[in-house]
Amino acid sequence: MLHSRVRIPKLTSPAVYGLRNNVRVFDFNVAAIAAYERIGFVREGTCRETVRVGQEVWDVVIMSLLRREWPAAAKSHIVDFIG
Repeated sequence: MLHSRVRIPKLTSPAVYGLRNNVRVFDFNVAAIAAYERIGFVREGTCRETVRVGQEVWDVVIMSLLRREWPAAAKSHIVDFIG
């Protein structure tokens, strides 16, 4: 089985503020959604009809990982921390 690696900023990075790290993923990108869920991100909702591309309209899934959940993600072997 091929495992994709997820690159996310360190919580100590200036790119990450507050108590959470949010990502937005197009709803048809099931591989990315699965990868984020494997490291602890939780779906918070869907922004319907967010982007129009040609005749298609795409939805966006909003996911988050809380600062207190970060240690579990850091122990994962599929996370590359950047920043």
